Amino acid sequence: MLEELLQIPNIEITMTTFDDERALKLEDFKAWQPRIKLNADWQEAYRKLKNELQPNELLLIAGSLYFSSEVRSQIK
Repeated sequence: MLEELLQIPNIEITMTTFDDERALKLEDFKAWQPRIKLNADWQEAYRKLKNELQPNELLLIAGSLYFSSEVRSQIK
């Protein structure tokens, strides 16, 4: 999926993780650097990206249903 997303022009991808035993570890994605950014704290990554978001940009949050529900419960 990363290869597909990286084909989108002007895309910036930040990978993160969350506290779940089944969640992937960021170490698994180190080989993708510098094409993607890594941030161990999803809440920090979200705040940073949201604050830097331009009016003509889109912030897409993707992941498992577990991760999506965790994010959704924290975003207001």
